[in-house]
Amino acid sequence: MGLSAPTVFLDNGRRFTGPLPELERLLDEVDGGAYDVVLVPGLFVFSLDDSEARLVSLQIRDAGCQVMELPSPRTAVALLAEA
Repeated sequence: MGLSAPTVFLDNGRRFTGPLPELERLLDEVDGGAYDVVLVPGLFVFSLDDSEARLVSLQIRDAGCQVMELPSPRTAVALLAEA
């Protein structure tokens, strides 16, 4: 995909209602222009609430960074079968 080595921002083990320091760090770095692309398995990584996850994704995009979602395993298998 031509992307650089990944940097992982992980808030596992934290309550989704509490502070998420790694998400905040990602948003700060995106705002600062450190990244052009954020690659995620799905928007759920930003929040378990769909509306909140979309808002975070829009915030990242508004900062000039692309959010790319990996295809689900089922979608990936279907795409490979079509090729």
